[in-house]
Amino acid sequence: MTTSIRLPKELKVRVSEAAGHAGISSHHFILQAIEEKTLKEELNTNFYEEAEKRYTQIIETGECVSWEEMRCYLESLQSVPNPIKPIARKLEFNVKN
Repeated sequence: MTTSIRLPKELKVRVSEAAGHAGISSHHFILQAIEEKTLKEELNTNFYEEAEKRYTQIIETGECVSWEEMRCYLESLQSVPNPIKPIARKLEFNVKN
């Protein structure tokens, strides 16, 4: 598929210079930039979709893992071969009057 884009002169010069520094053609540089931006947006979309899915699960079940437990688990991943995963528990609200 062929797509044409018109670049402002300033941007065309910047792309050419950056591509030259990278040792690639302007065409390849532009393709890489489009690929990187596309991937970034896909990852961002996936992140937010996963966050919404997990939030919905918390609302439906009332269960989650506390940050304190999760942080300990994540830190132990660096030094313990198979750390025990934290267990989701019902949310507890401490409301002060």
